[in-house]
Amino acid sequence: MGAVFGETGRYLARQVVAEGIYGYRIYGNISYFGVANVTINSTVFCTAYDADDEATTTKFNSPGWSGSFGCPQDIDTIAFPTNNTVLAGMS
Repeated sequence: MGAVFGETGRYLARQVVAEGIYGYRIYGNISYFGVANVTINSTVFCTAYDADDEATTTKFNSPGWSGSFGCPQDIDTIAFPTNNTVLAGMS
């Protein structure tokens, strides 16, 4: 995770991960406009759903946390071209 150049207070994390359920721990001190330091220590999980479309992972999030993000899916379902095995055989 890193700061976005030229956009104070904005951060971005780029990653390619395997399919599954992921959680992130965010901790540290944030300077609130130079007036106060705010300590953060939160754990946030991606949202996975069971067969009844009930969220199963958000119950593990730190108290007071709102929002979530979707869990990673198989990257081949969104890759282009859709059949990478054909290209792998071409050399």
